[in-house]
Amino acid sequence: MKLLILVRHGEYAEDTGTLTAKGREQIGILTEKLKQIIGGIRVIIFTSPAPRAKESADILSHAFGGGTPDAHYKLSPGEDNFDPARLLDLVRIYKDSAEVLILVTHVEYAEGFPKYYVREVLGEEITSGGVFTGEACVVNCEDGSTSIVNLDP
Repeated sequence: MKLLILVRHGEYAEDTGTLTAKGREQIGILTEKLKQIIGGIRVIIFTSPAPRAKESADILSHAFGGGTPDAHYKLSPGEDNFDPARLLDLVRIYKDSAEVLILVTHVEYAEGFPKYYVREVLGEEITSGGVFTGEACVVNCEDGSTSIVNLDP
């Protein structure tokens, strides 16, 4: 795996849990930016089972030529329980299956897991900024650097 990308789902409606028009637009913009970073390399996408994350993952998957992304409970913090070790287990299982692993999830994981991964797997300490709805944190697994892909032009 060359890149680990944590995507925070797009804006969603509180009453339905599904993406708003703005949320779909956010993920569309993010997708175009990620295409520039990823190019044509092989991608695997996993998503939280929450509707807003699944919709975001479907938009990404369509753009990267994949099938339906696998929904996985390890990407859903539920009751505000951030458990990066259980997500690391999932990453370790699939790290050799693709050059890019995209995880569509929620704020806790989009912001916290990159720091945990770089520390636990690459032995480095990093600081990264906030990841807002429809944005992503990209971890370069070869050198341990991270960057935030935001929605600014």
